Amino acid sequence: LDCADGDISSSCGKVYEKIVRKAEHLVKTGEEIEREWEMVQKLTENCTTDIEKALVVHDHLVRTITYTSELGNFIAHDIEGGILEKQCICEGYALAYKYYMNRLGVPCKVVGGTSKRAPHAWNQIEIDGKWYFVDATWDDIDDMDHTVKHSYFLKSGEAFAKDHIWDTERYEP
Repeated sequence: LDCADGDISSSCGKVYEKIVRKAEHLVKTGEEIEREWEMVQKLTENCTTDIEKALVVHDHLVRTITYTSELGNFIAHDIEGGILEKQCICEGYALAYKYYMNRLGVPCKVVGGTSKRAPHAWNQIEIDGKWYFVDATWDDIDDMDHTVKHSYFLKSGEAFAKDHIWDTERYEP
């Protein structure tokens, strides 16, 4: 399309409308994510250590997210699925955890690899100068009652290597 000549044909108008709708969606999404962030701030306001913050955020995600790929590829794999829709796959959990922890001033990364013979994502987090692994997805394996487990919370690389595989050179030891 060549809309540069000033002639806004119906094709150019439709493209413009689509861009405007997308921009409005992004603004609305940003505002919704900010509201969710404010809720996490309230949940963590009495935390005095990074371990407490890590635990509160982990437990919040396990209690509020349902594991599903039903939302389609983009949202189920994205922070929007984890934070706004409260439905996602492992990548949404990991992105949401990273987002909240980084906003709380705690270094956190998303780790990609495999677990239980399938592609998987989880986190690596730094607490008091030491790096640990966190997998909120596998701690939320029984989604029906949102019972919080801590089987994959603040574990060493050695412990995670029992059922997680990742490129160890790309992450902290």
